[in-house]
Amino acid sequence: MYLKRAFGLISRNLILIIPTLAIWFISLFISDMQVQNMSGFNMVIDPDAAIEMMGDIIGSMALYGFVMAIIILLIQAGQAGMMKQALLNGQAGFSSFMQGIRRYFWRFVGQSLLIVAMVIAVTVVISIILVALLAGSAFANLVNDPTAVEQAANMGIGGTVAIVVIFIGVFIGIIFLALWQPAMVIDDVGVFEGLRRGAKAVSHHFWSLIVVMLLIAAMIIGISWGANYIYAAITGNSIGDISVINYMSVLGVLIISYLSAIITAYLFIVYHNFRPADANLQPIEDNEQNPPQPFDLPPDDEQ
Repeated sequence: MYLKRAFGLISRNLILIIPTLAIWFISLFISDMQVQNMSGFNMVIDPDAAIEMMGDIIGSMALYGFVMAIIILLIQAGQAGMMKQALLNGQAGFSSFMQGIRRYFWRFVGQSLLIVAMVIAVTVVISIILVALLAGSAFANLVNDPTAVEQAANMGIGGTVAIVVIFIGVFIGIIFLALWQPAMVIDDVGVFEGLRRGAKAVSHHFWSLIVVMLLIAAMIIGISWGANYIYAAITGNSIGDISVINYMSVLGVLIISYLSAIITAYLFIVYHNFRPADANLQPIEDNEQNPPQPFDLPPDDEQ
């Protein structure tokens, strides 16, 4: 089972958890800073001062978001290099982290830009549907015509169905993007070719990917929320009054980092097993004296 192999790969290479751990701790630190920045907003009485403070908060959030995005891409590219080396050699090292950044960072940037474009396109379509629904409802109420009201109701039903279909399509699309990065890294190909190969590999393991990704995502969300609620219960405070950084949230980050590394390893193992037969597998480090040995994976028909 691929999930079991992912646990084994991470257990033998605990260094693979460090990049994910860094991402989560940086996110926790930035979240704490944002909470502190917004803590005094409710106490501001002067409207002009409130507007100025809100502008500063939005500006800092945009800056932190941009910096965080760059850091995440750098760490992900480095971790991808380590993950590839672990698959090929059975053991990952820090040198492959730097190799991964040099080789895959700009591909990950290109992938991120394409994902942003996809999100914008979906958002625009949904916004157009919502605006049409609101305009139709407002027009029906304005003219007070039973026929117009009925047409607006039918439009509302159709629009709701369309939005539901879009969300289902987005969910399926996310699953087909799951092996995008592993394809780019393992086969050392570009963004568009990685997308094509990753989507092709997903079709071989679609339902298993859904189950595993939903399971681990539910565990991560549950631990993230549960850690703070447990801390609030222990300290006797409300969830809104506790610090973002506390010993329970730190413990939660440790567990979440391990699970995040597991799901990353799982996706790499799945693609490595179902990668196209004509793919050109290249090691993360060119070393002719110590050629990498393939990681022991199950045959293509094993589930």
